[in-house]
Amino acid sequence: MNKIIFVCYNQGAGGEGMATDISKFSNVYDLESKTVGTRTVTRDITKGIGRNDVFKKQEMQTTLNNLPNDKWHVVPTHFKPNVLETLSCKKFYVIIFAGNNESLNQIKENQKQKVWNHVFTDPLELKGQIEAHNSDPHDPYILSRLKGPVQYGKLWSIIRRIDPITEDLEQEYLMWCQTFDLHTPVDKPNCLSIEYLDRQTPVIYQKFMNKLYEQLTKYS
Repeated sequence: MNKIIFVCYNQGAGGEGMATDISKFSNVYDLESKTVGTRTVTRDITKGIGRNDVFKKQEMQTTLNNLPNDKWHVVPTHFKPNVLETLSCKKFYVIIFAGNNESLNQIKENQKQKVWNHVFTDPLELKGQIEAHNSDPHDPYILSRLKGPVQYGKLWSIIRRIDPITEDLEQEYLMWCQTFDLHTPVDKPNCLSIEYLDRQTPVIYQKFMNKLYEQLTKYS
């Protein structure tokens, strides 16, 4: 049976960066990634559908069924363990959560600067983002409103059919923030949770990663 590590996180919490770190373990397959500005962008085995708005169980299951299984695969995802439990595979969950207001505020700042304000210049990246919102990249309504490089915040507003869209996108940003369902620790034997700011503390983070490696070895 295939073995999948799901790194469960909210946008802005650094899940793709952590998944990349985990992929350096000797018992985990490599995860393709690159740095874009201050962001880590990955191309995982699901081609990013683990970070879509809608959980595509059958599509994801089909992908998982056709993977080598000598080692663990790591998938960064916005879905929670209770949703992912419906997949047929051996699972281990890593959850990044905000345990205090300082963490929550920093994640929100990351969301605005790294996600909401992100500008798409690559047509393929833009296409993928539209599909991630379960929308059609050939939709005339969307295409007619995209001119040149486009900010994610504007794209989200267009996909949501918000009209008119404010010039500074602040009203739309507040609406977008309300769509998040924050991750919280889960009490399961095949799960480890780490508080967001602990991940930013090298000593604590290294201890967590050491424990994670031990757990993955145990559950292999």
